[in-house]
Amino acid sequence: MLDADLFLEIGAETSPEAAIEVGSEALHRAGYVQGDYAEDVMDRERRSSTAFGNGFAIPHSLHTDALRSGVCILRPERSMMWHGEPVRLILLFAVAPDGLVVFRKVLDVLSQVLTDTERFEEFVDAAGSKADFVRALDRVVA
Repeated sequence: MLDADLFLEIGAETSPEAAIEVGSEALHRAGYVQGDYAEDVMDRERRSSTAFGNGFAIPHSLHTDALRSGVCILRPERSMMWHGEPVRLILLFAVAPDGLVVFRKVLDVLSQVLTDTERFEEFVDAAGSKADFVRALDRVVA
């Protein structure tokens, strides 16, 4: 679920739409989603922003039509604006039909963790590498 190719640095001037495109393309190349996945995620984003007030966004599709479940971690070089909210970490989820229950559990845990300022800082610091991110995730959900 956490491929090294799915940890991406992006520029702070990147728009939410461009971040979704970049992340969706990475998920597509890695075999998680079809080539038109970004359209579904942007449709969801137009309905309601997926940015949370503590500096992160969790964009995702309204559909569970991914080929397999996974996440692309996008880390801006510094805070970027996501529909009026400053964002320092983006977790672009792809959810397969058999992954909805797991996605909801992960989303619940991540929402609790990422809204805690101290834990959020740990995640932002760890988001530069897969190994560090997995270690941080293990620490906060244990």
